[in-house]
Amino acid sequence: MRCSASAHGPGCKAVPAKNIRFKEFWACRNARLLCSCTPIAEQAAATAAVAATANVIPVAAANDFHGTRGLARAWPRGSNFGRKAILSSSSFGLQWHITNRCDQRCEHCYIFQTGKPVTFRDFDAFQAKETVDKYLVFCEKYDKKPGISLTGGDPLLHPGIWDIIQYIREKNITFCILGNPFHADEETVCRLLRLGCVSYQMSIDGLEATHDVIRKPGSFQATLKAISRLTSLGMKVNIMSTASRLNYLELPEVARLMTDMGVNVYTFARYCPTHQDIDQNLTPDEYKEFLGRMWQTFSELADKNTTFTLKEHLWTPFLHELGLIDIPTTDYVAGGCNCAISHITVLEDGDVLACRRFDSRVGNIHESDFDTIFFNETMCRYRDISSLSGCGNCAYLNHCRGCHAVAAGTTGNFFTRNPQCWLS
Repeated sequence: MRCSASAHGPGCKAVPAKNIRFKEFWACRNARLLCSCTPIAEQAAATAAVAATANVIPVAAANDFHGTRGLARAWPRGSNFGRKAILSSSSFGLQWHITNRCDQRCEHCYIFQTGKPVTFRDFDAFQAKETVDKYLVFCEKYDKKPGISLTGGDPLLHPGIWDIIQYIREKNITFCILGNPFHADEETVCRLLRLGCVSYQMSIDGLEATHDVIRKPGSFQATLKAISRLTSLGMKVNIMSTASRLNYLELPEVARLMTDMGVNVYTFARYCPTHQDIDQNLTPDEYKEFLGRMWQTFSELADKNTTFTLKEHLWTPFLHELGLIDIPTTDYVAGGCNCAISHITVLEDGDVLACRRFDSRVGNIHESDFDTIFFNETMCRYRDISSLSGCGNCAYLNHCRGCHAVAAGTTGNFFTRNPQCWLS
């Protein structure tokens, strides 16, 4: 089955996934169901669920924007998913927690709210360079574009942060900061810009009283001041909210405030229980109603300069049920969770996770390399979507699958049913 687009380069083709091993095909950047040179109309028809990473525009044009970024990835369904798949993403992201030191003690934190004692640790500076080298070897071997998100804790609290960033810059790797507002002073921001930092992400988890309860007294105002400082200096600002029972009614107003402040990107993700605090979970009906409020808000603000990314995978069935997008019938997965597919997480002690949102250790980078870890049996288990309860027979399996990290936080089992899914 060869791709019909006339602009394809030599050897470009769409290969039947059932005959391709995951590792072999993942390494072949030109081998994809639809290539980047495929006309947008064709891409949109096959990848409606790219809404999960697309900008929100007026509802009337909803069907058009899904294809604007082309085919992100596609892989086959079935019990052999761990060994046979297609991944056509040209990038491979590293979320790197270089320290667990932090000024805040957020209610939903994966570090401090697990009920386990915490020992402060910083990623060793020399081993950090080795890790960057290992990451580059992996990306170069499989022809993937590297991109690092430096986070923590607060990455700016790492005593060797500038040495790490300098080495990343020397290797020409794109990087961003996921941190707090407290250390993003003018000198620090200007230094980050000079070293090539592409964005600075912070969190707003409700209006002032709610946010400060969740994170730290004074955190809300500190974040607003940091947004103003960052934008005035020319740094791209991304704001993330974690939606829970405590704050979900306030997030439409948060989105409006972020737009008024000129942030570049605003998005939200569901709360993932960290210590059996499942009372903060929304019910499926409540969550669907919440998505409706957020969609209305995003639509009203669509002509502003803020991009609203649809990070939540349940946007796909939500928008499809409203008749705003088409979902093609396909044997290939065109969207949904990236777990064990196109990114990886490294913690401050070198442990490697399939996803940071739940306990998913698959190895340690000090003891191995990214190639061995990414293709080991434990990681392959997370790629077996046929094992996802509640999703296996769902019409949206190839486009959604929700967030099973929330299932893991709620029940202790990643493969159990998605807690906020309203589909029978």
